[in-house]
Amino acid sequence: MTEISTYRSDTVNDIGGNRCPKQPAAGELPIMELGQMDPGCNYKNFTGTDEDKQVLNLYNLTRPSTVLFELKSQGQTIGGGTGVMVKDDGNSCKILTDNHVVSEETRKKHNIDEIKAVTADGTAYDITLHKAKPEKDLAVVSIKPKSDDICHPIEFVDSERQFQPGDKALTFGQPYSSGSIYVSEGTYSSSLTRIDASRQLRAEKPPADDDGNRKLDRFNMRAIRGYSGGAVYEPSGDNASAGGVKAIGVVDLADDMSTMLMTPVTSAEVKDLTD
Repeated sequence: MTEISTYRSDTVNDIGGNRCPKQPAAGELPIMELGQMDPGCNYKNFTGTDEDKQVLNLYNLTRPSTVLFELKSQGQTIGGGTGVMVKDDGNSCKILTDNHVVSEETRKKHNIDEIKAVTADGTAYDITLHKAKPEKDLAVVSIKPKSDDICHPIEFVDSERQFQPGDKALTFGQPYSSGSIYVSEGTYSSSLTRIDASRQLRAEKPPADDDGNRKLDRFNMRAIRGYSGGAVYEPSGDNASAGGVKAIGVVDLADDMSTMLMTPVTSAEVKDLTD
């Protein structure tokens, strides 16, 4: 297994976008810890146990595929999101994220006049909406990479995972508009509908075009705002082996301390959104 810390182009910032006074050492990654309200800049060494090394290896494999979204109003960054590359069309790269990250409704609601997709090398790209599936809060946007080595698509599982309480998952996402990728680890607790999520958690009601009865998987995990659209993975088994990385869904909603809600996504849904 390859063991690295962060990509050379990454600078770790806190959730307010300020550079952390200490940057990660070799083998360390920035983390969001379950039940904590820290502003970021905490690190974990992932070179100890085999399970930790699997997380570090998964980060190494998926970091080139992970995209950050900058949402700006009058030149000021006022929000963020996360996404993952899912198809290389040669002259364009398609990125899966949540519809609420890039939708026209979001633009109007928050007076957003610019959304950029930032790739692992730090380049910010204009985005074009390719296709949306608002009833499941999913969307695919495209960028035009400046070189052939930018687009690194990730595959998704063929069928939805059936979790048991305690099953582990993790995601790599951008806390708020930090401009940095953090690791969040957690365990499955239950499933619920989107409308129940808005009742039980501090979540906004689903938009009119969002299916309130769709299923979400609930994890005990700190994956805060800005993680929306980030791919979720299982940390062990075939999904963490070289060449076998498959995501199981994307982050849909999260609170600030202890709950992440995942939208299950399959390879067939990705194909439909990218065709």
